[in-house]
Amino acid sequence: MKKIQWEDRFNTRIPEIDQQHQKLFDFFNQLLEAASVQSCSSPQILGILKEMVRYTDYHFTTEQNLMNEFNYPELLDHSKEHKLFMDKTLAFLNDFEQGHPELCRNMIAFLREWMVNHILNTDQRLGTFLFKII
Repeated sequence: MKKIQWEDRFNTRIPEIDQQHQKLFDFFNQLLEAASVQSCSSPQILGILKEMVRYTDYHFTTEQNLMNEFNYPELLDHSKEHKLFMDKTLAFLNDFEQGHPELCRNMIAFLREWMVNHILNTDQRLGTFLFKII
């Protein structure tokens, strides 16, 4: 699996959101790199995943606050996507903590696909909306 490199297509034109997305890509790439050289049961992988979950929660709070502040019309659907991501990621984290590291590849594939698709679709719509009014 390839690392996620920041490209213009990911740019939402909202600097705070774009910087946070880049940080999430950094976490993903660290996770991918660690999984490629270590066993998926490595404490390093669990540590990266925990940090990524914490930062993702922070990022989602940032987006949620912006959507609330500016009455974003797609707020409910966007928030549901965030909840789905957190539920799934927390389930992976729980599985790791319970001693099921064999899910590592599935987790990495899910994270990559979800982040790329969410940013290119859902977050782009949010960025377009916010860019017009901020």
